[in-house]
Amino acid sequence: GSFLFMGPTGVGKTESALTLAEHLFGARDRVVRFDMSEYGYPGAAARLVGGPRGEGDLTRKVREHPFCVLLFDEVEKADAEVFDLLLQVLGEARLTDQAGRTADFRNTVVLMTSNLGVETFKSSVGFGGPAPRSFREHFLAEAERFFRPEFFNRIDHIVPFMPLERTAIEAITRRELSAFLTREGLRQRDLRVELADDVHDWIAARGVEPRYGARPLKRLIEQRVAAPLARFLSGTTVPTGARLSIAAEGEALRFAAHEGGKARAAAASQLRRLLDAIGGLRDRLQRWLNSTPYRELAAAIRLLDRLSQTRNFWEDRERAEQRMRHTQRDRDLRDAFADLNARVAGLEDLAYEAWAARNAEPYPLFVEELDAIEATLAAHELALYARRFVRPDRALLYCQASADGLPFLRRLYETWLAIAAERGWQVSARFAVEDPKHIAARDAKAATKEGEGTVHRGRRARRSQDREAWSWQSAGELTPPTQGEDEASQRKRREQFLMLALGGEPEAVRALRFEGEHAAALLAGESGVHEQQGVSGSPRVRVRFADRADTVKHPLDLAAEWVDRRKRIVHEGQRLVRDLDLDLAIPLEPRLHKIYQRFMDAHRYDEVFGPGSHRLFSRRGTR
Repeated sequence: GSFLFMGPTGVGKTESALTLAEHLFGARDRVVRFDMSEYGYPGAAARLVGGPRGEGDLTRKVREHPFCVLLFDEVEKADAEVFDLLLQVLGEARLTDQAGRTADFRNTVVLMTSNLGVETFKSSVGFGGPAPRSFREHFLAEAERFFRPEFFNRIDHIVPFMPLERTAIEAITRRELSAFLTREGLRQRDLRVELADDVHDWIAARGVEPRYGARPLKRLIEQRVAAPLARFLSGTTVPTGARLSIAAEGEALRFAAHEGGKARAAAASQLRRLLDAIGGLRDRLQRWLNSTPYRELAAAIRLLDRLSQTRNFWEDRERAEQRMRHTQRDRDLRDAFADLNARVAGLEDLAYEAWAARNAEPYPLFVEELDAIEATLAAHELALYARRFVRPDRALLYCQASADGLPFLRRLYETWLAIAAERGWQVSARFAVEDPKHIAARDAKAATKEGEGTVHRGRRARRSQDREAWSWQSAGELTPPTQGEDEASQRKRREQFLMLALGGEPEAVRALRFEGEHAAALLAGESGVHEQQGVSGSPRVRVRFADRADTVKHPLDLAAEWVDRRKRIVHEGQRLVRDLDLDLAIPLEPRLHKIYQRFMDAHRYDEVFGPGSHRLFSRRGTR
């Protein structure tokens, strides 16, 4: 569409163009403005359309910003050849320069402003003003007289702007003052500015003139409000959170500072901490969006999109559909991250508005949403990290306790079982046993040698190294809690499972198999020696993680695969749990599985972002 805005200066023609751009295209900077007084000389049209040596001002801007509001200010001052160009824009919606480059104007809104007829209108200008009908007829006649008929008829709408009435002046004054009061400097110092009732009238009377309209208003606010207020704040001790009052006093404004309310200060502090927490979560999300696993996810989606466009991809229809289904999970995860990013941005905007207004009323809702976003992000992080495993939903933990470590092993089993119950995993257990026939034969042989004096009495016979002597003894399964199952029933099933799982010799090799969503991704960092200190003896448990959990290794094969590096220490005396790989210590609490889950999260961050990265993710705002 094309519009011609006519009327005196300072009545809102340019401001209307900015507002229209914000409404149509989402931003006021979508206005591309041309001062047509700069194109009023012969040959100026070439500057707009360009030629063989370069692009024109107008065509280049439209190619760069095809969706915009084109504002031709004071269009009547342009050269006659410029009007010929504008005639093409209004008619064909395109311009082609001498080099053959075409600019498309179909997605632009063309606005022209003009002061034609202002000087010839013989009515009063100021408050009140002429009757709308005579005012409109006058400016329509002026436009038709000045513009050529073919140009005038191409304009869709001619909009005369009448001189500002008192109600409009008051509304503009209030809007400009409201914008001034939301400046960052006042908000950062938590200063609440209150205006006396007479301040708006004082500003309006001095900021709007019959000749220039509301154009001097912003300048007046800077000179008579902003500058004196800055001098007042620099020369006076004004505490953060204070209340400032501004009142009119003759030809000047009077400023005063008052003590701020404690409730308002408390609300600001509470919301500031919340904003810090949201900012920490936003930073954490952005790190994942820039991470290698996320880039690999996006690359896998793009690759399949390209392959699916080829004929060969669909030759094996079943396999192709299987790959498409698998990639759909990747698409869902990518979209989930995008949705979460939008949720965080929306929550931060709302919280910032509440902080600016010192309104703590929605604070509980903000915290609830923040907790929900954080829980969702943790699930998405785990799903993204799980893509690196062959079988992310299956995991094995091989364990072997020291001679005095069976009670500590039971505690570790309880910890892992609690995590499994929370996540709905199924757990099965087994332990290695030696065939009784081999034990009897070995003991008989040892007794014979003892009788011959070749072994010392009481020396324990070595375990058999015969592979056929060893096998795995199943110790049952533990299914996730069912809906409605009470705590007593869950505890009874868990105790029965532990009694079977911890059977056999104290130093027997054992295996726990976990089946459930992201089991491998969560348990991958458990390998190493877990110790208990501050108790009698030195209980130790060797742990080895395996994600290929379809089959269990032969017990003798594990001898060369144990990780003897100290992994985690439970200090009973110091009431600390320390992970030596992460260099992270957490106070000991009765729910050991909560501490172990934090270690598992930290291990995931270090695996993705590098050693020590978990510290970056732990620096979240408190609320």
